Amino acid sequence: MASESAQHRKIYIPLESDPEIFTTLIHKLGVDPKLSIQDVFSLDDESLIAMTPRPVFALIFTLFMTEKYSKWRDEDEKPRAVYNGYGDSEDTIWFEQTIRNACGFYGILHSVSNGPAADHILPNTPLDNLLRKAIPLDRDARALVLEDSQEIEEAYRVAALQGGTAPPAIGEEVEYHYITFVPNKENNKVYLMDGCRKGPVDTGVGLTPGEDFLPKALGIVKDAVSHIDGGVHFNLMALVEG
Repeated sequence: MASESAQHRKIYIPLESDPEIFTTLIHKLGVDPKLSIQDVFSLDDESLIAMTPRPVFALIFTLFMTEKYSKWRDEDEKPRAVYNGYGDSEDTIWFEQTIRNACGFYGILHSVSNGPAADHILPNTPLDNLLRKAIPLDRDARALVLEDSQEIEEAYRVAALQGGTAPPAIGEEVEYHYITFVPNKENNKVYLMDGCRKGPVDTGVGLTPGEDFLPKALGIVKDAVSHIDGGVHFNLMALVEG
């Protein structure tokens, strides 16, 4: 999905919520092969949570966009100013979603571009080339750089075609959406990253130096789940080392 104000100059095939597909794509884009994306099996069961390798760099949350969640998000957005950050002063690297049905890719992009994960982007790769061009630019120019990147688009296309679910008809809006939770540049705050919002959202949750990111991030995910209609399925994946 994308924000109503965003222009859709491109449409992508939706990316299936599959950790193997996501992992293949981040490596193709230029993330160190030491990192991978894996399922998180529980929000509450400590024995299942312990199965997630550490360190965790980001969480990618997939949910169906119910009316209840959409209303909550819209209300939460009303008091926020439109984000216009760029350059070295940015606390986080955020992209507005202007490519329809590419929310899975924006989830990946936000997860690997922020916090300690950004140190694992290999030089002279598609992702490194994109960020070098995009970071100095404002939100509109940054979106165009992403749209115009042929090497990014080709890597995404190959990954998207690996999914086992038949893609929707061209122009058909998908019902699910991806949100990412990441630490900021200084690794002391947790941000909600959603390309359909006005900008990155400071969750108000802080981290101490060396603190495990996962427990506090799971608490924020639980809050997000509370805004979804009961019984609606969701999925959670983690960007990890391992």
